[in-house]
Amino acid sequence: MGVATLGKARAWVWIGSVGLAVAMASVVAVLLLLNTHAVSTGSINISPRDYKQAQARWAAQHIVVYEIDVRYSAAGGCGLGSDGMMCGTWTLHVDSDANTVVALAHDYGVANSEMHFLDATTRVVAGKEMDRLTVDGLFARIQTILDEGPFDVRGTLIDYDIWFDADTGYPTQIVAAGRQASDGSWSDMPAHLSSEVVVQQLRVITKR
Repeated sequence: MGVATLGKARAWVWIGSVGLAVAMASVVAVLLLLNTHAVSTGSINISPRDYKQAQARWAAQHIVVYEIDVRYSAAGGCGLGSDGMMCGTWTLHVDSDANTVVALAHDYGVANSEMHFLDATTRVVAGKEMDRLTVDGLFARIQTILDEGPFDVRGTLIDYDIWFDADTGYPTQIVAAGRQASDGSWSDMPAHLSSEVVVQQLRVITKR
């Protein structure tokens, strides 16, 4: 091989090495960017596609009237609060055609001062206060969570774990966990933004 040819070969090797180094540096930069994005935003374990598939499974059931046992808890305290719900386990009678929700029972796992939701005589309440704990209400909450990404409230990051019933599609669990600040500073915001909704049972009464 001539000197000129050898020089050209070495030049191409050097150029190839430089190109590989640039490519590797680009990959590292992208990975660092992705990692920074993951750290700087809250998270959610479902995609919009998961949501739409679950909603379609529920719609395909054609359930008009049902009863649901659903438990709501919040780390930052209960009562009306920002969620407009009271902690504890509720038994709701939901009639989608009539657009009515009646709370048949509650486990009274809260202070007596918060029991004004229930009628003093019948211990039953009807009204829009309970809408958020219905299947449609839970779907609406999940849609809002997806729409409002990247999942933070006034700088406090929130991680969401959401699950659906495998057969009928209704939401079975919505868990919101607020994160403490990455610099270790204390704030009560994560506690106020942490909550859990768990559907313990759903009983179908009427289908179309």
